[in-house]
Amino acid sequence: MTGEAELRVSGRFWFADNPDLIVPGTLDLTGRRPRVELLGALSAFVQEVPSSAPGTRTYEPADPSAPRTIQGALMGSKTVVTLCNAYQVKHTVKGFTLSFDEPNSGLQQEVIEGAYAVVGAHIEGLETQFQQIRFRIAGQDAWCHHVGLSMEHDAEGIRINYAEPDTLSAALTDTSGVLSLDASATFCFPRIAGSFIETKTWLRVSIDAGISIREAWRRYVLGSSVLLTLLNDRDCPPVAFQVKSPEDGLWCDVVVPGLKDDPLDLRSAKIDDPSLISRQQLGLGRLARWFELIEALRPLPHLAAGTIEHGGRTVQNQLLELATAAEGLHRRLYPDERQLTPVETGQAIEAVTDSPINEEAKRLILGALRIYLSEPSFPKRLQRLAEDVSLVAPGITGRTNRWYRAISDARNGFAHSLRGEESDDTLFSHLTLTKSIRWLITARLLMELDVPIEILKLAFERFERYQQFLRNAKRDCPRVYAAVDQKAGA
Repeated sequence: MTGEAELRVSGRFWFADNPDLIVPGTLDLTGRRPRVELLGALSAFVQEVPSSAPGTRTYEPADPSAPRTIQGALMGSKTVVTLCNAYQVKHTVKGFTLSFDEPNSGLQQEVIEGAYAVVGAHIEGLETQFQQIRFRIAGQDAWCHHVGLSMEHDAEGIRINYAEPDTLSAALTDTSGVLSLDASATFCFPRIAGSFIETKTWLRVSIDAGISIREAWRRYVLGSSVLLTLLNDRDCPPVAFQVKSPEDGLWCDVVVPGLKDDPLDLRSAKIDDPSLISRQQLGLGRLARWFELIEALRPLPHLAAGTIEHGGRTVQNQLLELATAAEGLHRRLYPDERQLTPVETGQAIEAVTDSPINEEAKRLILGALRIYLSEPSFPKRLQRLAEDVSLVAPGITGRTNRWYRAISDARNGFAHSLRGEESDDTLFSHLTLTKSIRWLITARLLMELDVPIEILKLAFERFERYQQFLRNAKRDCPRVYAAVDQKAGA
């Protein structure tokens, strides 16, 4: 994002489709959405309506205009800004008077918010296309490990060296373009207080046909955030988003809801916790393929990642969401899987049609046969997914038959409001089942990216957060996870 000193910047602003009306104000980037606080107004406060009395004019409060694009000139280091899909949130008037020449006279203030702001460029609006975008995700630097720093320590002293790493690239599979991993560094000249070298990585997407800001945010920025959140088992929101201006080739900050402050603390001595698998183990090529996979499975990976930071949602709500996501994942991965073949379904329909049961019962049974009875049941879908991941994450579902029955019973109870007040033991059990589904979905997604089984198996064995889940599961959900080395059906 922009610097702290430029979160509120004075300037002059106008609607892109009406550049002759210019009003001073302040750009405010401190809230959830970018806004402009105008000392004046770009929108009319009143509008003239037909009058029934000859020789008189009649006015009424003006309707809020449809969202428009606002452009501005700023006093900060970034001299221009654009707010897209901007709409009025407040309009106040003091000393308002009506005259024939100036029906919107008087002291006015107007506040306008936008869907997002582009700081550093004037663009036409929501559909403006950019051929290059880049972004950063919380935890990305440690995960990418692409810094170029080294240190030598001997009798002569300490030397810190920096050599900018080469850019790594891989072809995108969802469109004609390239995903690149860039490194950058900021240097501070030695002072009495000390010096530093701050390194960062950027994920850069170059698309031949161009892409809008909204599409880039949804597909690539949030897609990367979902992946890192799942791999770290903690929230990894976007912390920076930029587009390259087609006019001057400079990178421009994009301020959009969902962008968070970077939690990186250069002075902290704490070593970053390792991810489930590193960028080197995943490979940039698989990361490029991830965007195609997450688009095909959307919004299922987002649902799984969203339960890591639950935002106050109940355990029941999270379990119901993830159970739905697991069922959806099976449907997407195995769309043709059936319990009955088309021939068997036809035979069953024919048998029911010829049966002597009453017509209403016959209608219900035939409808079920044609619509869903031939498909795998929810427990069967969970069982198939559990079998898929059993080689890479042993123990993830405990006693699998008890695991999918427990989830199925809980889901049916929540969906049909069959359960009343629950004990703490039941809540801890449901929390364990919720986490197990998320780990299962994470493992299955990585398998779909063709990460080698031996790498995944070793990764789950070494990942402390997953091992902690297994230890807690034996305590909190013993019926499913205690003594899992025994026979599954015991």
